[in-house]
Formats: sequence, structure tokens, C-alpha cells
Amino acid sequence: TYLVGKGMTLVVARGVAMKAALIEIAGATTGVGTAAGRAVAPLTRFGLAARALTGVLGGPLSLALTAASIVAFGIDTDSAADAVDRADVAARKAADALDAYQEASRRAAEEQRSLGGEVSAATQQMLSQTRAGLVQALSDAERELKAARSSMTGAFFDRDGFDDFAGRYRALFKTNLQSGAPMPGMPSNRFLTDLAKMAEQAGRLEISASAFMDSFSQVQAIGPAFADLAEQLAGILASGEGLAENDALEALRGMAEEAGIFRDELAAIDRAGGEADLRAAYADLKTAIEEATVAGTQLRAETNEGFRENVTTLAEVEGRVAALRDTEQQTLDLSRDIATER
Repeated sequence: TYLVGKGMTLVVARGVAMKAALIEIAGATTGVGTAAGRAVAPLTRFGLAARALTGVLGGPLSLALTAASIVAFGIDTDSAADAVDRADVAARKAADALDAYQEASRRAAEEQRSLGGEVSAATQQMLSQTRAGLVQALSDAERELKAARSSMTGAFFDRDGFDDFAGRYRALFKTNLQSGAPMPGMPSNRFLTDLAKMAEQAGRLEISASAFMDSFSQVQAIGPAFADLAEQLAGILASGEGLAENDALEALRGMAEEAGIFRDELAAIDRAGGEADLRAAYADLKTAIEEATVAGTQLRAETNEGFRENVTTLAEVEGRVAALRDTEQQTLDLSRDIATER
């Protein structure tokens, strides 16, 4: 695969690909039926028996039966999505209410100019009614937003919340609770581990969904082009040529800078005091790019589709409600100015 470049053996590439397959398995164990069967395929390519894997995971058939039982009993498995959708609808209604209030305010301002500072009783009534409607709609939107945030953690049958996302990768990337270092023999991926931590923070309402989504999107954007970047970097490192003032490395570095998630590795390159330090720093950058490529693939996977939709909409609602509240305050200030001039 792309990791088989100059200076890299097939054994090393196979090991990295194996880790990627294990990550895919870990992320897909919450799926059912076809999804669970599809998750087994990557490891069967490495000679692992599908029967053994389905025995460990419970098997696609048993998972499908479990899903069928849940549906039969009418258990809601999309509580987070439902809550996020309600928040989205409430935010849209608040936007409509703000439009109505702004229109009433505009009409009142026009009447003031044309009627010598007076506002008709009908317009004043419209202003009062639309103001009350806006206050109610914003209150509803904020309440639904709070409920949506809470729904993203703790729902037993829902598997598309912050806690579910964190759990998928916490289980795979087990770390020492004191040092934070990966446990011996466990795969590691800094980007997925960091996102799992952020998901836990978002689930505890310590950070916003918008803040989480900013970091999530950066890793999600690490696509196949970065796999090529890692391969090119591996080739340069294996060639033995000098790294200082290397035009090819400068071009690769520019691409890494644009990604915005390799700041530590790039800073180490800038601090490098000699060829040996520079080679070690670029090797660390190559490793980070490889991990980010695996992480990006996982974040784009079907396994995380429901979670992506939930957190994307939740972040959008957060932004809209905050913007509506700011605009409401500006419109209220204008209305007060109108009242003062009367």
C-alpha cells in the first residue's frame, strides 16, 4: 500500500495496515448486520479467521437479532438525533421570529420619520407581539439546545453520542491513567485519542460542540493526498540525501502546515540543531501524518456517520442561537432608540 516506499519494508507497512484494520474493527463493533460483517473483512485479509472474529464480537447475525429485538420493543435508538433535530427546528423558528420582529421595528422607524415621531397603534401592537414571540422562540431554542447537548451523552441504546464516540477509541487506545502514555502492546493514534478526550469534555459540557467540531473537521480533512505525502517523505528520508534546504521537503512542509494539526512536529523541525536532529524531527512528522491519515479515514467512515450528522447539526445550532441572541440585542437597542425619540 502507500506505506511501502523507499526504505520501508513490507513487514512494516503490513503492521501499520493491520493497526488501521484493528481501528476499523473497533469503530464498527457498534454496527449491526451488514455493517458488522463488513467490519470483519479488513482483518480477514490478514489471515484471521472470520469465525473467530465474529465469535469475539458476537457475530453479525447475533448483532442483527439484537437490533431486530430493539425495534420490536419500540426502543428509541436515535434519541440524540431526535433531540438535535428538535433544536434545529427551534433555532429556525427563532430566526423566523427575529425576522418578524425586525420587520415590525423597520415599520415603526419608517412611521416615526413620516408621522413626526409618532407610531400607529397597529404598528405598536405588532412590535409588542413580535417582540414577545421572539423572546419565547429564543427561550425555546436555548432550551432545546440544552436538551440536545445533554442527549449526546448517556443514552443507553443510542450509539451516536459523544460518549459513544469516545468509547470506541478509548477501548482501542488504552492509556496509563497516570502518565497518559499508551499501554504496552496497544496501538496508538494521537489524533483519535485527543478527539476522544475532547468528546468526553463536550459530553460533560466543558467545551462546546462547535469547539469539538473544529478539531474533528481538521482531522477529517486528512485524506489520500496525505498518504502520498507520507510516502514521499519516507522516500526522502530513506535516500540519505541532506535535509537542510531541501526544496522537496519545503514543498511537503507547506502542505503539512496548511493542515493545521502538525504544529508540534513542525516546531521540532524549526528547533533542530543539526542533520541528525532534523532527520529525527522529519521522521516524527512522517509518523504523525501516517496516524492522521488513519484517523481521517476512520472519521469519514460509515461507522461514524450518525455521530457526524449529530455533532455537525448541533454545532450549527449553537452558532445560530448565539448569532440570534446577538442580533436580538442589537434590534432591541434600536427599538429602545425609537421609543426614546417618540
